[in-house]
Amino acid sequence: MKVLVLTDLSVPHSIRWMEALIHEGVDVLAVSLERPRFRVEFPHMVLPPVNPLFFKFRYLLRAKMLRPILHEYRPDIVNPHYVPNYGLMAALAAADYPIYLSMWGSDIIEVPRKSPIHRKITRWIIHKADRVMVDARMMADILRLDFDYPHDRIDIFPYGVEQDIRAQFKGNVRRRADVWHIVSHRRLDPDMDPLTLVRGFALFLRRSKLHAKLTLISDGSLREIVERECKRLGIAEDVRITGWLQKDDMVKALLQGDIWVSASITDSTSVALLEAMAIGLFPVVSDLPANREWILDGINGLTFPLRSPEKLAARLAEAVENFALRRHAIAINRRVIELHANWEANMHRLVSNRFNLSL
Repeated sequence: MKVLVLTDLSVPHSIRWMEALIHEGVDVLAVSLERPRFRVEFPHMVLPPVNPLFFKFRYLLRAKMLRPILHEYRPDIVNPHYVPNYGLMAALAAADYPIYLSMWGSDIIEVPRKSPIHRKITRWIIHKADRVMVDARMMADILRLDFDYPHDRIDIFPYGVEQDIRAQFKGNVRRRADVWHIVSHRRLDPDMDPLTLVRGFALFLRRSKLHAKLTLISDGSLREIVERECKRLGIAEDVRITGWLQKDDMVKALLQGDIWVSASITDSTSVALLEAMAIGLFPVVSDLPANREWILDGINGLTFPLRSPEKLAARLAEAVENFALRRHAIAINRRVIELHANWEANMHRLVSNRFNLSL
């Protein structure tokens, strides 16, 4: 089976997707407008950049370059990732090929809300796909109810966590600590709301009188703003921003944590959350529909209202104080991941079924 993947190769998720397909024996070619951040071993092409004056229209302008690539490669499936960019390119250039459209969350949750034009374009792209993949039930509901997409052509695929990360499960839950370590590896971008995260952490420090450190294993457009906010709050010495790390270093940094936090204000199934659950961190997450598909408040984690540093601080204090809850949650989460978020098993099932397309 030959699959042409259209995706942003600067994003780790895309690299993981490509490597998993190769592991399953799929003949793959990735095409992207973005260069990989790290060296990759799989076949790929990076299309030339457009004139900066037309940067906003780069995917539209580069769609015609796909046609000769498709003609030469002759894929069985075209697999674009993210609706408004690579989904658009596939809809324009790959209509003669089966299209399996992979959605990432914001492309169906946020983009259509920008304007009626965005909504119409999103709908047109979705209905050009022979089948679509989402990673949360709430996204399937949006497609079915808001975009009239046939439910029997929707796959719910939660991606999952690789074996090498699941094997790092640390198991030990600290009852007490001289210093509590809180970690997060969500992007420092507006939809992840890192300002609520650092403000909640500052309130937690001030009210609990405990010693704690916050490590942000990421980067993003708000990094400088977050750093300035930490200085304003007087917590700069207690917060470390590592920037993006390669996978092994990221896992090592996560393993230093006791509690994992996400303050996202919009999300589908978060692979970062699944990774945290898999290695034995206690999750404290914003109360979003997609998070509720994985976290039952007070059972296997804690949730807090969106954009609420006050509630986040209270939940961090509760997490630290409730040893029994943390121990119970971590045991549950390990089983949940093995049952529902086993990356290798999920990918094998998808490829074995030929992406659930009638080929």
